[in-house]
Amino acid sequence: MQFSGAGKERGWGLFPDGWVGEVLQFVNNVWDNLTIPRTARLEPRITKLLSGALIARYEREERDWFCVPESPDWNEEGKEISRTDIRLYPPGRKRRSISLVLEGKRLNTPASQAAQYVGAGGMMRFVPAAKVAVKYAAGLPCGAMLGYVLDGNVRRAHSAVCRAIRAKRVVLLLTTDGEFRRLQLANSHEFHGITKHQRPDGVFLIYHLLLPVRWN
Repeated sequence: MQFSGAGKERGWGLFPDGWVGEVLQFVNNVWDNLTIPRTARLEPRITKLLSGALIARYEREERDWFCVPESPDWNEEGKEISRTDIRLYPPGRKRRSISLVLEGKRLNTPASQAAQYVGAGGMMRFVPAAKVAVKYAAGLPCGAMLGYVLDGNVRRAHSAVCRAIRAKRVVLLLTTDGEFRRLQLANSHEFHGITKHQRPDGVFLIYHLLLPVRWN
């Protein structure tokens, strides 16, 4: 599994060794057993169903970390500035800012939606833009994108996302070796990936789980 020590000096110690890999494998396994009603095609509904399934399973298994769905952030005036889809908190951490943020986007709707996946409402939430501070995971070493592949054609979704990332490599602040590379989970999903981004506070990793929707 590709969970390197890159960036250890700037925050990996906030997450226990191996915890990010454990979480991504856990999310993948929960998804593999989740079916979605055809009336729940909208992104927020899919995310709510997934977060509910995550909570039910880790409570059943009595894991020592927890999940918070749809969590807002606000500024000093009380104005909401962002809203994360899912936050996962490591064991032993009580600070709200220390979490693994998961951002979900639909793919193949039937339009590819890859531009939206990499855009301002997707990957760019983890990357600062001109005169705009990073919205998600400030001061942390990594976050994750969940691509809900509505038609189940993960190969097509993967190709479109890779092209969109290459086209936006400058604004995404990709490192020289930062393009989408395969992320090997235990049960061998060949289209999951990892990208590397040179944020002002250091190298930031985005993990990508491309998840085929199973309708019921």
